[in-house]
Amino acid sequence: MESKTIIYGCSDISAIAEKICSGAVGVLPTSTIYGISCIYDNEYLLNKVYAIKQRPANMPFITLIPCIDWLEKICCNISRVVQALAEKYWLSDSPEPLTLILEKRSLKEKRQKNKCSQDMVSAARETIAIRLDFLPEIIEITKLSGPIISTSATISGTDIAPKTIRQVPAPVREKVDFIFDYGKPLAGLASTIIDVTGDLPVLIREGSLKYCDILKFLDSGVLLK
Repeated sequence: MESKTIIYGCSDISAIAEKICSGAVGVLPTSTIYGISCIYDNEYLLNKVYAIKQRPANMPFITLIPCIDWLEKICCNISRVVQALAEKYWLSDSPEPLTLILEKRSLKEKRQKNKCSQDMVSAARETIAIRLDFLPEIIEITKLSGPIISTSATISGTDIAPKTIRQVPAPVREKVDFIFDYGKPLAGLASTIIDVTGDLPVLIREGSLKYCDILKFLDSGVLLK
């Protein structure tokens, strides 16, 4: 690891948020695995993450938000199903790693200069992947920095789910500006991703949270009746 890469621990939340706000790209823990992160709406930084990860440009990132209020700021057409899933899997006393794909809110004319970065975070799609990650340190960081992107701290095409810093490939560790070492192993299994832009949620990727359990939860109430 090159000496330029700063290593932070759990006691450095404010310093980490400050680095992110200043335009740094770092490796951060989440409730699932270590990811490469930066602020979500900066074209230069998103390009840097794509380069570090060697990620195809048609593959979007996940955006981590600090609180539920950000859904309305970034997304549109938020249904009762989305609200129920957010309350169940993001805001409850027993949260689960769930990423929701929603329709992306159109940019107003005065914010058109940010359109390119908004397109990049979602790979020019009309949708965007959103998660409120329940790791307390990530919530605190994003409260200070605002939303950040997160993509697994790996090289694209490799089958790694890094739950420790040592499992993050050396080329990634050497090219980021900083690393947040959580100090203990993470879960090691990526979040479940579902598309909630239609009438029924569609499974995109299954993690520890099972798709059948999501459907059972929704079908247990009046949401799908």
